[in-house]
Amino acid sequence: MTQISAPTLYRCPKCRGYFTRATLTFLHFYDDVPCWSDGKSAQWWAGIGGPVGRCPTCSKIVWVEDATELMSAPQEPRAIGKVARLWHLLTGDRRGRLQHERKWASLPREIKDAGRLTMLNTALDYVEALTLVPMLPDREEYLRRKLWWASNDHLRVGGDDPAIDADIARGNMNCLLALLPSDACTLERVELYRQLGRFQEALDLIPTLPLDQWKKAQLQRQWAVAGDSTMRGIPLQLNSAAQVRQEAAIW
Repeated sequence: MTQISAPTLYRCPKCRGYFTRATLTFLHFYDDVPCWSDGKSAQWWAGIGGPVGRCPTCSKIVWVEDATELMSAPQEPRAIGKVARLWHLLTGDRRGRLQHERKWASLPREIKDAGRLTMLNTALDYVEALTLVPMLPDREEYLRRKLWWASNDHLRVGGDDPAIDADIARGNMNCLLALLPSDACTLERVELYRQLGRFQEALDLIPTLPLDQWKKAQLQRQWAVAGDSTMRGIPLQLNSAAQVRQEAAIW
């Protein structure tokens, strides 16, 4: 079963306000959910607890590692009735209910009202995030991959209205390709070549892929031979939990 951590309280490096964020602590991979040729999966938890988001106080984009981690986000205690309060007083507050109440009352209002870090979700979010400087290579790679997926999202739902201009989407794919290690032999690299219309480069790379990626690579080979540069769905029988777990490393 997929598990999500208790939220942690952070201080925003931009406005010094507060926000909370939870992370995934255990993942369960489902075999019967859609996956696509660009590597995106419809696992329901994909995107939870990402490394970058929008501060609820100032609405600016913040990388979590740049924020100050303070403590576990405090939770407001349940109300204590008159009789229960008297009982806790008489028994020495053995359950700590009164102490929890006092700690909560002593906290600044800004901490009590801290909202959740909003995960980036749209193509425009990622375009905005890519304008931030300085931009570390690993951060740029993460954002450009997310922007690539977002630029393909209209195809996942059978739409014909892309989120960003085709030239921007193409430029982003070229930048992502340049950020990948030059010797990387991966399905992702093959797919980028294919979607960019660089079919021969995609075909040349396929024989070098690991054997456990061969079945998906054969689909990419068929599409490349046919001159098809469109993002495609992957048949469910190829979406084993082990394969999705490998690909989840880039999420």
